[in-house]
Amino acid sequence: LDRHGVGRDAILEGRPSAGLLAALGDMRSVARTHFDQARRFWGVIPGGAAPAYLPAALAPTYLDRMERRDYDPFHTVVD
Repeated sequence: LDRHGVGRDAILEGRPSAGLLAALGDMRSVARTHFDQARRFWGVIPGGAAPAYLPAALAPTYLDRMERRDYDPFHTVVD
């Protein structure tokens, strides 16, 4: 957030700015990297633990929706 000039007040105002959207873009990039790394290990998750990881499968869908032009970080990304 600092790198993009986004302070606490800018977030509390509840209005997306170019800096905030850029910072969130950086965060999505990190999230995609972590998701891709975790996906490599799905084949070794014990069967009993697998259901706990099912919600993670939704991450790419949420990240894709957050990439849309009309994305507003102060509103839900689910249609």
